[in-house]
Amino acid sequence: MILIQKNFIKPKESDLLLDSIKEIGSPPNLAEDDHSTGYYSKSALLESDVFAYGIFNEICERVLGLAEKVFDLSLELDQATLIKVIPGNTTEEHADSQNLDGTPKTGCSNFLISAVAYLNDDFTGGDLVFPTMKHRYKPVPGDCVIFPSHLQYSHYVDSVFSGERISLAMWFSGVY
Repeated sequence: MILIQKNFIKPKESDLLLDSIKEIGSPPNLAEDDHSTGYYSKSALLESDVFAYGIFNEICERVLGLAEKVFDLSLELDQATLIKVIPGNTTEEHADSQNLDGTPKTGCSNFLISAVAYLNDDFTGGDLVFPTMKHRYKPVPGDCVIFPSHLQYSHYVDSVFSGERISLAMWFSGVY
């Protein structure tokens, strides 16, 4: 199941995180194979703006609670990051916990649930596409998309044609 929770993030929360990213400047971490995708870690946010860091954590906790309820799982936040995608991105189809051949993905094989919360809409392109599920989602600020991390939910981000697509990505593992 792909859950789309409308208006999950308040506009003030999005604005605060977006302002914090602007203050930080260029993403401190770029994808190794795609320099149009940058990552802002929780620690970079903490160094820049302690209040924004708190909002970041609060959103993650709310997503955790919703994911546990909807998927009937005991979960914990494993990783979370703010992601900025600019024109030129080349995101390939992938699953978050497995390689496309079904083998466990190194460092991510414990992920059970993935989530993406959208912060802005001043970009074109950048849809979240689940080819196996034949599902396409056009990002809307405030919405959160939650889905299982395994191969059946492989996905990719369509090319961004203009602007900056900024989201909060989260990955949850099981608590046993």
